[in-house]
Amino acid sequence: MQVNFLYVRVFLITQRIQKDQVTLLQKKIQKKKQQQKSQLCQNLMSSNKKFIDFNFKYQQITNEFLQQIFEQLKQHTNITSFSMCLEGHQITNEYIQIVSQGIADCINIESFVLDLSNISQISESVDTLKLSQGIYQNKNIKSFTLHLSQDCIGPQETQNLVQEFQNSSNLESFTINLFNNNISSQGASYIGQCLPKLNNLISFKLFLYANKISDQGILNLGNGIGQCKQLNNFQIDLSQNLFGQISLIKFHKATSKCQNLTYYTLALMGIQIDQEKTGINCFKAKRLVSCQYIF
Repeated sequence: MQVNFLYVRVFLITQRIQKDQVTLLQKKIQKKKQQQKSQLCQNLMSSNKKFIDFNFKYQQITNEFLQQIFEQLKQHTNITSFSMCLEGHQITNEYIQIVSQGIADCINIESFVLDLSNISQISESVDTLKLSQGIYQNKNIKSFTLHLSQDCIGPQETQNLVQEFQNSSNLESFTINLFNNNISSQGASYIGQCLPKLNNLISFKLFLYANKISDQGILNLGNGIGQCKQLNNFQIDLSQNLFGQISLIKFHKATSKCQNLTYYTLALMGIQIDQEKTGINCFKAKRLVSCQYIF
């Protein structure tokens, strides 16, 4: 019995040592990866490029490394265009705070692309209000693209998002991807209310594929877009929503008030409509160069 006991004890100690060695190895690998990422960041920032693109899709990065990126970005005033993909990350509101403050501080950036699609929030929903505040505070941003697809964005998150965006009067180009969320008519109405306040907006792309927008939402959205008389590029995807043909006709009529459009795209896949009765194939604008309908 004593021999067996000693054997078991030795076995357990050996197992523990092996486990500790694996843990230590994992930490070393993780540390090396962070060092490589830091070196990559430094190399990119040390160049004379005007455009920097960081793609960390499904590659979790720490808060410290994220802060380092924005600190270096702030110091390199030659960089005017910046793109960052954080798709698939586990993101807390502290993470969002770092991103928001980073955007606000990088006053040299005029064009910003941020991808937060398919993120896994821990305990809380994404603080879209805090995110949009950072963009609003940076008065030099003229072009902003935001991807928030498959992020459980509902009416409240939509309102928080556009609440600050409507104060970004310097925005000339705005693209927002809200594919496959929980945006209802109320959320679409919030977006419609925001748009007329963006006085310098000339390009607007909105992707609302696979949401829950019904008749009233599409009407309010169309009325808001119709007030953006300065628009020359307008693309919208309303596929797989809940509105009907009559509302679509009214939406089309409202957006037809944008007579300065040169490019117009409307996607309506999965929407039951009679194309001849709706008349949506005959959008007319004085300067129209390209008009595309996707059914």
